Amino acid sequence: MSSRALVLVHDPAKSRRDRIPGALIPAFARRDIDHHIFSFVCARGSAPAPDISAYDLLVVMGSHESADDPRVPWLAHELAFVTKAVERGTPTIGICFGGQLLARALHGEVTRADFPERGFTVVKSDDPDLIPQGFWMQLHADSFIVPPGATELARNASGSQAFVAANALGLQFHPEITVDSFESWVERWVESGGLPRVGDGGLDPDALRREIAQHEQDSVRACDQLVDTFCTRYMR
Repeated sequence: MSSRALVLVHDPAKSRRDRIPGALIPAFARRDIDHHIFSFVCARGSAPAPDISAYDLLVVMGSHESADDPRVPWLAHELAFVTKAVERGTPTIGICFGGQLLARALHGEVTRADFPERGFTVVKSDDPDLIPQGFWMQLHADSFIVPPGATELARNASGSQAFVAANALGLQFHPEITVDSFESWVERWVESGGLPRVGDGGLDPDALRREIAQHEQDSVRACDQLVDTFCTRYMR
């Protein structure tokens, strides 16, 4: 019997949503995990939130919004949903914004990163079976503070990069990145009025695209290993 994963994305365009999870999708398919994509960005007031009890795994993807910005209209609704999932024991993976939102659901905090990150940086891991040590894609100016009772698993000069609390895994980096998933980000940025700022400098999409292409095969393999270890350890 296959498992079911709910993937929360943060893009109003339904045409892009299937591309955002990138390397996670083939990793799920290899493990007979069906996935359903949902977004609170457009859903509030127009569609009911999914029934989390119908899923065996929750994944919360990145966003160009801040996970600690009360002006984001859908944020409180999604935070309540993720908190409910964690409280009921649903295995959960939070990625970048999703990791920060997961930290908040676990009574942690989100703060400005010591060093905002763009592109691939080295992550030091205490658990290389779950998080292979090496280069991971980054794009963030905020960071999570490891929640009370959670265990930090990985870090770099910018701050904490991963934590685990029971069966909830928070990541600051983007294991899902592929060239195509990055293109979906760029399309969203253009529609939103321009590229985001990360730290003091602007973004160079062409440079990031080349860097992602250079690391893509290794990154996809590392993502597959992360998913495999997480499922083996934390999914019933």
